[in-house]
Amino acid sequence: MKYLMKDVKDSKLDYLMNLSRKAWTIWILYIILVTTLAFVANIVTINGTFIFDDREALVKNADVNNLRTPITSLFVHDFWGKNISSPESHKSYRPITIIALRLQHHLFGSLNPKSFHKFNIGLHVLNSLMCLGVTATIWGKTEKHKEGILLASSLFAVHPIHTETVASVVGQADMLYTMFSLLGFLIYHYGLMANKNNKGNTFLRNVNCLLVVSMLTVLSTFSKEQGITTMVICSLYDIVLHQSEITSSFRQIWPNVKYSTKVKTKRIKENLVTIFYLLFRIFFMVAITLLLLTFRLKLMIKQPVFNKEDNPHSFVDNFLLRVVNYSYIYWLNTWLLLDPWWLCCDWSYDCIPILNSPWNFRTLAALSFWILIVMMSYRILLFRNTSMARKISLSLIFWIVPFTPASNMFFRVGFVIAERNLYLPSLGFCIAISLGFCILRESHPHRSQILKTAAVCLTFVFIVRSHQRNKDWLDGKRLFHSGLKVCPNNAKLYFNIAVGYLHHKEYKSAKNYFSETVRKYPEFVSAYTGLGQCYMNLENYTKAEYYYQIATNISSQMDREDVLWNLCYVKFKLKKMEEAEHCINTLIHNYPLSAYKAYYGLAEIYYYNGEKQKALQAWMKAIELNSTDSAAWESVVAYLHHLNRRKESEEVFLRALNHVTEPTSLQNIWARLHQKEHHPLGESRLKKR
Repeated sequence: MKYLMKDVKDSKLDYLMNLSRKAWTIWILYIILVTTLAFVANIVTINGTFIFDDREALVKNADVNNLRTPITSLFVHDFWGKNISSPESHKSYRPITIIALRLQHHLFGSLNPKSFHKFNIGLHVLNSLMCLGVTATIWGKTEKHKEGILLASSLFAVHPIHTETVASVVGQADMLYTMFSLLGFLIYHYGLMANKNNKGNTFLRNVNCLLVVSMLTVLSTFSKEQGITTMVICSLYDIVLHQSEITSSFRQIWPNVKYSTKVKTKRIKENLVTIFYLLFRIFFMVAITLLLLTFRLKLMIKQPVFNKEDNPHSFVDNFLLRVVNYSYIYWLNTWLLLDPWWLCCDWSYDCIPILNSPWNFRTLAALSFWILIVMMSYRILLFRNTSMARKISLSLIFWIVPFTPASNMFFRVGFVIAERNLYLPSLGFCIAISLGFCILRESHPHRSQILKTAAVCLTFVFIVRSHQRNKDWLDGKRLFHSGLKVCPNNAKLYFNIAVGYLHHKEYKSAKNYFSETVRKYPEFVSAYTGLGQCYMNLENYTKAEYYYQIATNISSQMDREDVLWNLCYVKFKLKKMEEAEHCINTLIHNYPLSAYKAYYGLAEIYYYNGEKQKALQAWMKAIELNSTDSAAWESVVAYLHHLNRRKESEEVFLRALNHVTEPTSLQNIWARLHQKEHHPLGESRLKKR
């Protein structure tokens, strides 16, 4: 590895030493400009909070917010803190990202949103600078078209599609995998350049390069799943770079080619050596990629289960129609890169209507995506073995390859469109735009100034749009309302707005948005539960019971438990004791893991009805099921005390102290019961504990 880095360093030094003072000045200015653009476009996000998915991934995730959680747990949990083997897990395995978030928590001393957002901006600046390096490798060492390199990097730095990635802390997963992928690509590139420029042990140099890139691929994959495409990008780049050698070898081996035997043998030998190392590198990277993929699939145990509402297009039965729907989504992703005004934080439910017929006018949009790909491929064939073909090829590679895992092509994903997933693919798009700029400038040199002005205007427009969109991400209410402008049929957006109102105790506003949610999507169980909660807080228990009953009827067995608890409580408030008791017994029968809580609730119902002995039996049953929780113990101690069965109450209290994990509440109850009696146990025992 040391040998490789020396070769890479020498290769870079040779290039740097040959740069003129003017070239040095230009590159320094480019670095300053790209850094400034990336920072200015996203500076608004510093004042952001934890929003949307941030709460689940950080605030509620013990792997991040609890520094006492063992590091080993991070490697068996998913991104949201659940066990990766759990059926409820989304199977998003990103331990490197979680470690990074946890380190930030440790360094910042708390879950301070501002610190995390500053780190996000820093990551984006770093990635933008690496894009400058990547585009420079694609354009080559020539002084020609340096503006193309700057334009591609600048567009990446300010593109509004990145606002979700930079403004949300969970976007660090995308930025980290991109950072490792781009670093791997750059090291691979300089490793290939070292092969051309240095003599010595070429095999060892190749192995060292591949080991470094393999390590970065692992880090990228464990930052986010799309990182597994790093070696695919490097392999395709290798093929594109050595296309002329491959073509030349076939021509020279062909018997009709007229070369002298000596010259022909020498050239064949040189090209065969090049092809041998090319095949060696590709087979090595394919093997590592397959090993990573196998490990990742085995880790999941089975594919995650997604609801139809999350990605309705993937549930279309007809294969042809499903392909048409996917193609339309690909086109829409491309359109968002070209015209990033139509941005939304959530594209699920009926946000994008399903294409139920190939004769829908939107099929033309789906078709136009493939026409674009064919046209770019045709340009590659037309200019094969030229610098232009290589640039177009690499723009397609960076555009399509990192997007493939999120394309539904190989397996179903849990979203329709996720703007975060376009973070690295947008680099390929920016390169393509920059190539178009260079081609137009070459073909119309007299309009060079107009083209430069257009490029500056486009960059400025992107900065303004990024500012607008970043402001949407400062506040949940504003974010979801902005989403409704794009996706007015998305029930989940109405639901999220309603939850926000409910959290701020604005029950009437929450009720209106929950009602709109069920109007848009009548099977939205959580919305009916939300309506029940609103009416319960407004003390309209009859309406609350009505909505909780609907939620119970349409919910699945797995989701019904919480709804039943709410229904039991409302029936209790309405003094429908028999129905409440029946509801509790249903919970005991169907959800044995929650039987402790159910028996405790049943005891409360019995006690309210005056059936004290039944209440005592239910409390004792709850204690039998879970002796470590103090609630049932407290009720029994207090109940026996009020019956003047003081000795029994004391015995139960002493038994409880040996079982409960948090005895403070129990001790306080005992102290209050005996504070007027100066009971010796109430004074001495509490002090001992």
